[in-house]
Amino acid sequence: MNKNGYTTPLSDYQSAKLMKELKASYYLNTDSCSQDTDVYLSLEDGWNNDCSKNIELTNLTGQAVVCHISYLCSEVQCCVRADDIRRTFQVELSVDPCSKIMLIKLERLTIKVDLLVFQFGTVHHFSLVGFLKADVNLQEIVDINGYMVDLTISVCLESNGTCMLVETVLDKTVLPKTVCDWSSGLQGFSLQNWLSSKGDSEVSGSLPEYVQYMLLEDRGISNMMKETPCSKTLVPWDNSTNIGIGWTTNCTSTTMKLPDLPSEISCNHYESCNAVTCCMEIAKFNKRTIEVSFNFDDCANFLTLTIERISQTVYLHKLSYGTEHKFSLNGIFEIKYSIIRNKVAEKYEIHVVMSACYESFSCDQVVTILNRTSVDMKNCSYNDGFLNS
Repeated sequence: MNKNGYTTPLSDYQSAKLMKELKASYYLNTDSCSQDTDVYLSLEDGWNNDCSKNIELTNLTGQAVVCHISYLCSEVQCCVRADDIRRTFQVELSVDPCSKIMLIKLERLTIKVDLLVFQFGTVHHFSLVGFLKADVNLQEIVDINGYMVDLTISVCLESNGTCMLVETVLDKTVLPKTVCDWSSGLQGFSLQNWLSSKGDSEVSGSLPEYVQYMLLEDRGISNMMKETPCSKTLVPWDNSTNIGIGWTTNCTSTTMKLPDLPSEISCNHYESCNAVTCCMEIAKFNKRTIEVSFNFDDCANFLTLTIERISQTVYLHKLSYGTEHKFSLNGIFEIKYSIIRNKVAEKYEIHVVMSACYESFSCDQVVTILNRTSVDMKNCSYNDGFLNS
């Protein structure tokens, strides 16, 4: 900045010229943020806190930044005042454990981060053409179902040297995770109406590839799909056995009966006899396959369901036996399941159905994977450790 003959504080003209020289003008908000707007009123220690949870926030009193944390408790918006260049800058951070997405907003620039491949516990650097920076360190705290977050905002006008402004906004601050409802279903979504809104006519067969991508994006599940789909011709789904059409198995039980499967799906039955994994062709997606699994472990006290890259763990002492439950990716791909516990016979009766749905009252594909399949209760020993709870 000094080489241009500028001295601080800059005039409005010099500030605008500087932003243009930095090639930042395009990314700046038309109206700069103001620390006097409603979102930053009712400040306490520099924060407008709409989160109802008990969060220990960094004291920003007397600093060049004020912030707002939303009622979701995982969205932070800040307005940074850089007096030397007569500008303010808006920086936002939001973490969504349900969509597995973290968003960093630096003025108009939005950076979308996939938490499914994110390296937790490492400082990540984000910047707007190198001068407006956000350094983020995110750690997942499973025991308390939250994230520990470090967020530092900087304004740097020299490529080498000290930044003119550095503000620590979050310092090992624990933000609670939003509770995800994996049983919410389509919630009024209609593929036919969605296609009409995009200017496309109804497609009776498979969707064009670009429409498939748009659909997964709009439903917020594109990042939840595996980059390389499963293959029915590869292990562990590559052979059919005499236990049922479409099945491979390592289970040695001779009494368990498994249903014959339609041609669009192949399943593997694990050695434990309580777990299955399936590879299913989705007709609307031109037979693109998705991987689903169901793992019931009564000794470890949990049930794990997986669709592609997303898993849900249910502790069995909290499970309502004999009731139908759902696990879905925003209603498009869905597992319905129920478990009946018969203590007298020492058996579980398990029913699992996999569906691909695009309209609220009908599904395009419905496949019964386990049809009231009888599974023996295990003789559990807990001498080696604690029961999950």
